[in-house]
Amino acid sequence: MDCPIGGKYSQGGQGNIELKAIFDWRSKMAYFPLYIDLKEKKCLVVGGGKVALRKIETLLRFEAEIVVIGSSVSDEIRHLAGLGKLTYKNRPYQCGDVSGFFLAIAATSAPEINAQVCRDSMKLNVWVNSATDPNQCSFIFPAVVKNGPLVIGLTSSGKFPALTRLLRREIAALPVLAQEGNLDKWAALRRRIQQEVSDPRERERILRDVGAEVFSHPEADPGEIIARIYGKVAK
Repeated sequence: MDCPIGGKYSQGGQGNIELKAIFDWRSKMAYFPLYIDLKEKKCLVVGGGKVALRKIETLLRFEAEIVVIGSSVSDEIRHLAGLGKLTYKNRPYQCGDVSGFFLAIAATSAPEINAQVCRDSMKLNVWVNSATDPNQCSFIFPAVVKNGPLVIGLTSSGKFPALTRLLRREIAALPVLAQEGNLDKWAALRRRIQQEVSDPRERERILRDVGAEVFSHPEADPGEIIARIYGKVAK
């Protein structure tokens, strides 16, 4: 039977039936891409294998505060805990462990435990992602491309994760994303154009043309691009 919040985890068919009824409708929906600041947000990861490690590595790139719960975790996760990158609690998941977290990730190899994490999270209004059943998720963990402040998230809404991983590799290989810091360089150029071009339509045209040049020739000097587009050399 389902366990109360604050109690210990127990398996049971009725709880899984209830969860299935709640989440069945998700199998037909697409997920809205919502970008959230995770810096110093408390994130729970239940599990300690390869899937959990991938989720942890992504969360760390966004400076989340991570707690891992699991009776067995990989050496890589233990190493991250030793470096102070996360907190590791060496024990099985218990009902109510999700309390106080911003989001939770159920990444064990046991579907019934992942289902319990999802059930508890929904009761406590905690965002939750399941590694074993996308229909139990309140959010999808996307395939992420990150270059400084530029972030691209891709998802098939749980239908075909291998495809989104392939798309991520293709996008990450684009020349415009090859060098860290490019976006800061072009953002400074955008600010200058906004300051110097007062006419909104002309400013929009110039920014559109600059964007096309940046995409096609990311290695180009900003001053040269500006000179070509509206006759002023960036300093």
